[in-house]
Amino acid sequence: MAHLSCGNRPLARCPNQPCCGGHPDARLDYLDEEGSALYRQGDERGDNGALTEASVRFRVLLTPRPRESGTARLEEAVATYRAALQEFTRDRVPLQRAMSTGNQGACRGQITHHHALITREDSAFETSKIRCGL
Repeated sequence: MAHLSCGNRPLARCPNQPCCGGHPDARLDYLDEEGSALYRQGDERGDNGALTEASVRFRVLLTPRPRESGTARLEEAVATYRAALQEFTRDRVPLQRAMSTGNQGACRGQITHHHALITREDSAFETSKIRCGL
């Protein structure tokens, strides 16, 4: 399987990505493509190692980045894990199923946390408006 790479190293292990012009979004796009290719290889050929590597790539994509304010990527990740769980049966790959289930739960927890923060901010704003007589 040919991995997307930056020079001679797999992109997931390449910190500076000169081929991407140092743009983090380009690196994330490559990781997404590489993870998808590994997932397809694992799905089509029953390659559990490729499925595990795909999980690693997708986990990197789920790492929160401070410049993102919404939950779009997290919601996309939940959908991706839901699709993976359709393939990861308990009988065939119990560890990958357990990891995907846990990762999906972590994503849902982050979405819930984000919505709780927004609600708290809205509530504080409304309280301050009332106190200021606005």
